Amino acid sequence: MSTPRLVTATIALAIGALALTACTVSGTPKAAESAHTGTTTASTGATTTSSSPLAGLKACPLLSAEDIRENNLTNEEEEVQAGDPICSWSNRVDGGGFTVGIQANTGTSELNFSGREIERITIGEYSGIKSITPTSLTRCTVFIEVTSKATIDITTNNTDKGDVTDSCNRAIKLAESIASRLP
Repeated sequence: MSTPRLVTATIALAIGALALTACTVSGTPKAAESAHTGTTTASTGATTTSSSPLAGLKACPLLSAEDIRENNLTNEEEEVQAGDPICSWSNRVDGGGFTVGIQANTGTSELNFSGREIERITIGEYSGIKSITPTSLTRCTVFIEVTSKATIDITTNNTDKGDVTDSCNRAIKLAESIASRLP
């Protein structure tokens, strides 16, 4: 049975993921491709006709069992937003959450970072960007630049700590884990 806090955290995470997806792409949000209606589904991945190295990958399997255990994650939920697969989890301990998204055909140069503090970072063998929205004291997003046209984003939100530094450290650690296993 879900506790009110867990339900609230899950709803907040889903809204945050939707807002992140909608506001990070330059201009208007990307329209869902005809094969993807934007509805929640556990079996739909990225478009397979793409030449992207991320085409066809699903977001939930990007985290290892160790990542899930170390971060006390539960309530895995995979869906497609704006044609891209995302996966969300809740943290059993602090009520925070994690979202991993695959943008198989969108590079970081196409994302809108307006109003955000950004920092270029290295994630394993990949370049990346750490992005903080100043109005959110607990949310941090790390983008892995797989190619100039393919990105994976990891968003963390620590609802109890009120500390974006902790959120960014968790996002970077997950990004490094994911990057180490990319095809």
